[in-house]
Amino acid sequence: MKRALLIVISFIMVICFALAGCGEYNSLSSRPGGSGSNDPSNPSGPIDPSGPQDGDDEEHFTVSLSYHNSKYVPRTNIYAQWTGSDGNIYRAQFNTSGVAEANAELDGEYRVTLGNVPENFAYNPNIYLADNDNKHITVVLEDYRDLTAVTELIYSQSVTLSLNTIYRLVLPKTKYFGLFRISGCIFETWCDIVENDINVKLTGYMSNGGGFINEASAFTLAGGGASSSYTKNIRADLSQGDTAGMNMFMLTATSRSGRQPIVVFFRIGERGSNQGGDEPYIPPKEYEIEDRSLLKMIQPSGTFSFCWQYTSGKVCRGSDYKLFPKGETDSEGNQGDGYWHEYDAEKNVYGRILYAVISRDTPVIQTESLGGLAALSLRIPSEGISYDKMMSEYVKFCNRDGAHPVTEDLRKCIYSFALREHYFDDGNGWCEDGSGLNIRSNETDMWLFTCGMYGDWVM
Repeated sequence: MKRALLIVISFIMVICFALAGCGEYNSLSSRPGGSGSNDPSNPSGPIDPSGPQDGDDEEHFTVSLSYHNSKYVPRTNIYAQWTGSDGNIYRAQFNTSGVAEANAELDGEYRVTLGNVPENFAYNPNIYLADNDNKHITVVLEDYRDLTAVTELIYSQSVTLSLNTIYRLVLPKTKYFGLFRISGCIFETWCDIVENDINVKLTGYMSNGGGFINEASAFTLAGGGASSSYTKNIRADLSQGDTAGMNMFMLTATSRSGRQPIVVFFRIGERGSNQGGDEPYIPPKEYEIEDRSLLKMIQPSGTFSFCWQYTSGKVCRGSDYKLFPKGETDSEGNQGDGYWHEYDAEKNVYGRILYAVISRDTPVIQTESLGGLAALSLRIPSEGISYDKMMSEYVKFCNRDGAHPVTEDLRKCIYSFALREHYFDDGNGWCEDGSGLNIRSNETDMWLFTCGMYGDWVM
């Protein structure tokens, strides 16, 4: 009898211990609609520790890693992070197969970044975008070299940098800076615009190479690269404009939160290499132009107005528009046509077609003659890229206002042109003060500077 009682008691104790280990884990997938954290600097936010398992829904958003052109499986507590336009953040750790999956019903566009990146790696946190048509992102991990920070503007303390190399600069305190020699390159910083904590400035000097630095020649660069409200990355061709002839540079940084030390990654790229940042759109050599004669014949009713003319403060606001892919249908039964439209995200309804004025002069840019027709000449000399052939085809199908419906190819080439030619540059771009129009835009929406719609606008 005693033996039977002991067996029963032992069985009950085993069950109690098993139940004690059970609890509710508030993972990403346990939140209806995905209510993630909105603090990009807080790695203790909700993280799915399991990552995707075999047989998981392949339609979930995923992130993989690549290093030296091979798949990389991390052995540390690195995680992927998706940041939506609403500020919500979703995180997931990488599993044993090297994949992180957002086990939440993500919908829309997200910036993809990494957290707890191992000390020996660098990556560009500003170039990865995921959306419903591009759910599976591969982040490239890079090697880097360390650049020692200094406190005095002395030639002997400067370092000659190499092309096609990534550098890490650690600034222990605000009085420190990087001092280096380089010329004829593309310079780009990789400060995280989602974290939005670090801002950088680059000051160029002329030096005779004999130990003399002409401080009177100083010219400071800021902006030109990926940006947010505080973080303004630098992307500049150091052989053109005000930096032409300069061969000595000082890189400084500040932290909005006051963090110390400040760590800045930057890349020295070869001119025309298209490396770093959002790579400019490369148009195809041949075009399959559809028969757009119907579009040319039908003139939309109403007056054409640019997008920025009917927003508070002349802002290019990309969230008002969306590509309507062919084969898709919205909530009101409208059929996709492959053009960008105004878009109501709450109702999932596409409205009027978005047009780009590309065959007549605008308040911002003037046309040239391409094949006997007026067309915007969109060229990026620093990258050796010209969109003239593409534009000469598009302008054949413009309406009498010189406008063409915005396709994704057209959007990409206008965006690449506006970005590389600094049409928006931290208040100093051509669309901002150069044209006198004071148009404003963040980096991703600057392509709208020459776009608009027909008809009445609702503020």
